[in-house]
Amino acid sequence: ARFGCAVAIDAGTSSLIVSACSQHGASFYLSETSPQSLGPDIGAVFSYRASDASLSFELEEELTATNVRVGDHFGAEVAVSGRTLLVSAFSDFNGPLLPRKSVQTIYTDCRHCMLGSYFELEYRNRRARVEHDATALDMKDALENVLHAKRVDVRRSEEDPRSGGFLWTVTFHGEAIAAELEAYVGGLTG
Repeated sequence: ARFGCAVAIDAGTSSLIVSACSQHGASFYLSETSPQSLGPDIGAVFSYRASDASLSFELEEELTATNVRVGDHFGAEVAVSGRTLLVSAFSDFNGPLLPRKSVQTIYTDCRHCMLGSYFELEYRNRRARVEHDATALDMKDALENVLHAKRVDVRRSEEDPRSGGFLWTVTFHGEAIAAELEAYVGGLTG
């Protein structure tokens, strides 16, 4: 998998980005909704965050490309600055430009939460109430059906044992420039 093909660090956010540009994976291309094939050299990028008191890093998320083919080597180069991550691939593609997708992350913190605790999610001046421990599918439903975002994919991290919170990653399909997604305190403390 060539783990460590490229590495980037952002001291301000305590982020470490490491790519595995030869990782075996599923090949997705353009408007396909299911993998065309499994194959070598697809690539992946891993996002880590520094632990509070030690010199170790914890895996936050594995990022894989959309519209990728065997041999693209997603993660050939990486760069990070704050909440912006730039990833390159080796693909030599002479067709039309691939669809651009906006990806946003939010972090919810829920210390001492009780049953029924929630946060408010805002998108394009609309708000929805979301349970603090909602599933990724629940968040997707709130975004698409309550906040009227176009099609989205949502990933949720495991619960952070220190804060009781989650890192949510939302990919907006069909919206090249999505409005900023905001999470506001609702009834998160008990």
